[in-house]
Amino acid sequence: MITTEVRLDVKCISHQALATYMKHRGWAVRPLAAAVERELQKKDKNATFSYQSLGHLRSGKRDTCPPAVGKTIERLLDAPQGSLFIDKLSTVQRETGRVA
Repeated sequence: MITTEVRLDVKCISHQALATYMKHRGWAVRPLAAAVERELQKKDKNATFSYQSLGHLRSGKRDTCPPAVGKTIERLLDAPQGSLFIDKLSTVQRETGRVA
């Protein structure tokens, strides 16, 4: 059986803008990713965020992330809300098992 869900992600508007903000604010990938993870863990002890994910967002290889991550990155970079990430609804289909 296949189930369909709608999921809210945030989409990086421009990976060049993200890289420019990081450079302007003096953040490298690893320290910013660690700071994002620390902020996320204030709300959820088990939250994780890797430097690889931030690197992919910065390079343009990946363009979406969870809303909490996008908001945290904007806040840490002191960027105006909505300047780096916008809301995006994604439709996700998953196979949940076989129907007898």
